[in-house]
Amino acid sequence: KSTNAEGYQIYVSTSSKFKKVDKYTTDKRNYTTWYYKTGKTYYVKVRAYRKNSDGEYIYGNFSTVKKIKL
Repeated sequence: KSTNAEGYQIYVSTSSKFKKVDKYTTDKRNYTTWYYKTGKTYYVKVRAYRKNSDGEYIYGNFSTVKKIKL
């Protein structure tokens, strides 16, 4: 959790190198999707963002990559 975050970007991939990525944006700390299949392994990383006074997005560093098997 980031105290200054206005939202989060979630990156999901079947490759640990994130060659093909599904990106999701949310303003909440949790996100649910039914798109992914049981029995497959996915890699997930998250970063926070906020807008500065000029309306430009400022992104934080990515989290460590989590390996998830459904």
